[in-house]
Amino acid sequence: MEFDETIQQDTPLGLLRGIKFGTETYHTLFMRLCSYAGLACQEVRGHSKSVGYEPGVKISEDTFQNTWNVVLVLGDWWPVQCNWGARHLVLNKDQSTNTGDNNIRYQYDEHYFLTDPDEFIREFWAKEPEWQLLDRPITLDEFEALPFVRSAFFHNGLELAEPYPAVLNASAKGGAEVRLNVPEEDADSLVFHYQLRFADRRRRNETEVLGAKLERFVFQTAGDGWVLFSVHVPQSAEYLLEIFCSRIEEGGGGGTTSAAAAIQMKCAAKFRIVCEELSGAMHPLPACAPGEWGPAKGRRHFDLVPVTHPGGVINVADRAEIRFHVRRPLVFHCKMKHNEEKEEEGSGGLDRLVDHELDGGTLTIRASFPAVGQYGLDVYARAEDSTDAHTMAHALKYLINCTAITSPSESTTTTTTISSSISSSSSSSSSSPPSSGTMTSQDRVIPAPQSERQPSPLPEPTGPTSAFNELGLKAISHKEPVIDKVDKGGHLTVEVSCAADSVVLTAQLLRHPDEDWHHKVTTKRASKKYRFSIALPKEGQYRLSILAGKKNEPQNMAVTAYTYTINYELTEGTRKKKGLFGK
Repeated sequence: MEFDETIQQDTPLGLLRGIKFGTETYHTLFMRLCSYAGLACQEVRGHSKSVGYEPGVKISEDTFQNTWNVVLVLGDWWPVQCNWGARHLVLNKDQSTNTGDNNIRYQYDEHYFLTDPDEFIREFWAKEPEWQLLDRPITLDEFEALPFVRSAFFHNGLELAEPYPAVLNASAKGGAEVRLNVPEEDADSLVFHYQLRFADRRRRNETEVLGAKLERFVFQTAGDGWVLFSVHVPQSAEYLLEIFCSRIEEGGGGGTTSAAAAIQMKCAAKFRIVCEELSGAMHPLPACAPGEWGPAKGRRHFDLVPVTHPGGVINVADRAEIRFHVRRPLVFHCKMKHNEEKEEEGSGGLDRLVDHELDGGTLTIRASFPAVGQYGLDVYARAEDSTDAHTMAHALKYLINCTAITSPSESTTTTTTISSSISSSSSSSSSSPPSSGTMTSQDRVIPAPQSERQPSPLPEPTGPTSAFNELGLKAISHKEPVIDKVDKGGHLTVEVSCAADSVVLTAQLLRHPDEDWHHKVTTKRASKKYRFSIALPKEGQYRLSILAGKKNEPQNMAVTAYTYTINYELTEGTRKKKGLFGK
């Protein structure tokens, strides 16, 4: 917009000219307009989490200063930040300051006009406590500790599943997670993505660790009313996890969008993850297509409805069979990766171990595995009548943990390569089973090569699987996966909370090495929980697996949700306990 230099300053065009050339500010212009309209308006000074601010950064008196307004409407004061509501600054990930007007994008954002004070405080802190407009004003330290969220977080009705701080401390195994609640009515229209990078500016350009991209250390998956970002960092350092969000209709992605780059994503939240000490080597997830794991993406973009596996993680022995309802004519292609592979290596012979068939509106995908380990299954699709028969969009992916091999695959070359890789990494892996978490590749017990061990029907890990959290289950009676205390006569009761009526729990009881005692478990459901009454027949070490499935689905489609190890001895101190399923 061009302005005549002869325009008087106190005219409407003169005020707009002052905005363009920096002689007038948005907040003073807003105060003028309120004065003309007869509205009471005040100027407020304080600090903001503006451009260049990162979670965990300390704010000083002369940094991140900001000015905004409060306006009296119908007897209540409301904050207004019209500068942020009219435009925003667009920076690349390696920029920290404004580099010119070319970075400014003018776009109306209603969130910053008459904002709820409980939301406004997430980004703006008033020095004068009364202008925070809160029942209990907060200190600057408390403001810094609040989670870093942007207007996209509120526009899309997101909520934090827990009161996360701005800085998350990783576990000893590098684990940290963020779960967001998503409005159920928007589950199929909201798309999420993430970026994990080093917080140290000197390492901002480092996108890989030991040949693996940092994004392979984040497990993103979605369920009914939530999205989860489970991180296991590869090194002791500080990281920034940035979560992006967009609506499909806003980004123009349509029904076949396959990559986050095709959708205009906006930052919704950001966290700093601090890992001071790391025990054990962290292994990346398989080098599949980027983005979320699980069937939600396929439902959103291709109308694929999962029949067998609603979660992003599948735990199997030998082989997997996955089925979907297909509601429109599509063509499919499947690929498989192992997590020991590097991006540039490709999946090689693994693709030959995956096949699929489409029969009467049901897609069945079958995969077999050459060795115990972690695999990624990519599914691609395109419309049957597509004019470009050579281009397929990524539809979905699964993380598959193969826990046992009883009949090795015929792919000799692939088996040799992967088994060798697993064997060489076993010496540096942790020998203790994971206690919890979704991304288990870096926590899992690496078994010996197939030729050195006996097949066992007992699953390797103990504790909850990803399905346990995804289905909203909670341990009530026994929160730890190892049970050493058993009542006289071998009686034991395990209780699990299950709020969803559509979820059915069953149990499997095995005694080392291969005795099946499932008939010694009585299952009863009452008042949103399951009670498993167990009568252990004799001394020994047992594995109790809690299986979860959906109503009206075959029982063999149930997945392992939680596994307990039970040590039962008649007389304490008379015998030395064996190691976990040791001989």
